[in-house]
Amino acid sequence: MVPPGLVVPPNFAPTLSFKGLEHLRLPPQFRDPKSDWFISYLFAIDLTEPTQLNATRIGDQLLIYFRVLAAGQADQDGKMIQTDTFSIVTAKTPAKSGNQYWYTLCGQEPFANATALKQNIRVKVIPGKNEHGVVFISGSHQRLESAVWKERLRIRLAFEAATVPAKPTRSGKEARDPLRPISK
Repeated sequence: MVPPGLVVPPNFAPTLSFKGLEHLRLPPQFRDPKSDWFISYLFAIDLTEPTQLNATRIGDQLLIYFRVLAAGQADQDGKMIQTDTFSIVTAKTPAKSGNQYWYTLCGQEPFANATALKQNIRVKVIPGKNEHGVVFISGSHQRLESAVWKERLRIRLAFEAATVPAKPTRSGKEARDPLRPISK
């Protein structure tokens, strides 16, 4: 059984304003700087409260999240990562993108060697998967034409097309893993 998800905001980032469950997927090569899949991820935040979502608000929340992830991490020489230098810029989205937001995150990657990182992030707000919607987030430093991004898009489209049945939890509330749709 897949765990129902991590509570958002997590203990390490209590200032996030999103409320819900985070479902994270990392490829096995996530920490391998030589891999195309290095620092490539996708996660969905299954919102549990009404949330006002727009490009600025989502970008602000992503910047908080990534700064907190890198806080306290050091590079190979022991120098602390300077999270105040991290920035996020809203990128131009294609016409008719509907509930999609594109960003470029600049900073240092905190998981392998603290090198400079320019990351593409794609967000899609998906209403109708639950009462308050799902924020689906993909990121990679690869070019958007790469196999990494093609796979990320395939997963998101499968998620959007699927019906995700609820799973009972010990508390009696329904929980589910939105990144593993079961039926169409």
